[in-house]
Amino acid sequence: MDQGREEMRTTIQTGISLSFWTKKNLISQTMPEITDEYAESVSERYIELYEHITGEKFDKTAEEGDIAKRIEKNVSEYLATRK
Repeated sequence: MDQGREEMRTTIQTGISLSFWTKKNLISQTMPEITDEYAESVSERYIELYEHITGEKFDKTAEEGDIAKRIEKNVSEYLATRK
């Protein structure tokens, strides 16, 4: 596995692990505030990994609208190609 894919896999696994830990350990507690600066730094890291793996420039303004619907559409289209 090349380094870019390994970095992406590690980042995704970390995110999933953090999500499960948060649900398990903070279910009855107040979630800590995530600052705009922190959210932006996480976003920039994912964009950096995307560009490294694909070799393409990521354009944040490429698509607008309902993000959840766009994700659902893209995942459904991808899964349809895997059958």
